[in-house]
Order: sequence, then C-alpha cells, then structure tokens
Amino acid sequence: MLPLGVMVTVALVRQGHAPFFFRPLQFLVFDPATLAGFAGLTVAAIGLRRRADWHKRLNFSAMALLLGPGFGRLLPMPLLSPWAWGPWPGAW
Repeated sequence: MLPLGVMVTVALVRQGHAPFFFRPLQFLVFDPATLAGFAGLTVAAIGLRRRADWHKRLNFSAMALLLGPGFGRLLPMPLLSPWAWGPWPGAW
C-alpha cells in the first residue's frame, strides 16, 4: 500500500491532477506522510498485539489517519476555503 500510494501521488502531481484546493507540493508531501504514519502505526500495532489495549488503540488510530482524505473529498472545500489548509487570515 505504501509504495503504490506514493507512486500514485507522484504520478498525479506530474500530470497536474492534484486537487485544486491544494498546492501540488502540499499534496506531494502530506499524502505520503499520511501513508507513512498509517504504516508506522500498523507496524507498532502488530508488534504490540499481545497487549490488547495498545493493539486496539494503534489500529484505531491507523484507520483514523486513512479516513481523513476520504472525508476531505466529501466536503465542499471551495466553500470552506477561509478555514481550510493554508495561511490563516491575519497570520501574516
């Protein structure tokens, strides 16, 4: 999942098909970072599978990381642009 996700992200940025509300560099950096976070949490969960409490927490957190982009695609980001990713009004 990790190599294919990075390859797809790079291919989309090269073709100019990144979501219009992200800068291509943001899309290129944060999508693979999210996948790496998922992989790290999953590996940690597998390593701690004998401790049921931590195994459940780490698996839940890993799946929550993957839900972010899905919900982001459902939300109308152009309508949320004053509160979306980027410099906050008055931050400069």
